[in-house]
Formats: sequence, C-alpha cells, structure tokens
Amino acid sequence: MDEQQIVERLAKTIPRDNVLTADVVPEEATPNQDMATINVEAPIEPMIGYKLSEILGVGYDPKDTEINDRLDYIYNAAKERAGSEDWVEIASTIRELTYMLGSHSAKDPIQNLYQWIKLDEGRKRIEREQSLYVNRG
Repeated sequence: MDEQQIVERLAKTIPRDNVLTADVVPEEATPNQDMATINVEAPIEPMIGYKLSEILGVGYDPKDTEINDRLDYIYNAAKERAGSEDWVEIASTIRELTYMLGSHSAKDPIQNLYQWIKLDEGRKRIEREQSLYVNRG
C-alpha cells in the first residue's frame, strides 16, 4: 500500500457530520498577517473612561455599558478630529467641544456631547452626499 492509498483510506474514516467551524479570524486577515495589525474595535479601556469622565466632570462606572459605549464613541470621534493617537491632543479636542457646546455645565455632559457628535457626523455625511449632485451639468 502506497502513501496515497493510506491517505485516501484515512480520509474515509474521518467523520464529516457535525463538523464544527469557527470564523474567528477577521475577513481582512491573511495567513501571514500579524494579528496585532488587524483593525479590531475593542471596548474602551477603564483608564481612558476614568480620564474622560474626569474631563467631563462626571463619575465613572466601568460596569455601565451604556455610558462606556458613549465614552468610547466620544473618544474615537475626538481621536479622529484630533488626527492623532496622542492622549493630550484627544483630551484637548474633547475639552474644546465641551466648552463650545456648553456641555461642561450641562446636566448630562456625556449625553450632550454624544448627541452633538452623532448629529455632526450625520451632517457631514449629508454634505458629502450633496456634493455628489453639485455641478453635474
């Protein structure tokens, strides 16, 4: 019996029913790609949550998923606006937005800032869409 026949014989004995598969590798991953380079969104780190809540003048509870989701959204939006990963730049952007909006004295500064950012992103999306129709002559 040669190797090929052994392989074929063994392949026939492998059960094919109830085979479990797991899609744990993101679609953009390649076999040789370092997993650290794949863009995977992670929830906000507690230390960043504490720092953000300090800037916004509110208490922080790492177990409050709703607030953490909003802080994460605010953090990512500020990071994009700042164009930097540097904490000082991000914090400055958040502080500027809170003072511009008057959120520093709002009853719920997180909600106020979160809603404004969502609306601003919607406005930008609409403006980009509108630009598709300009000068189509």
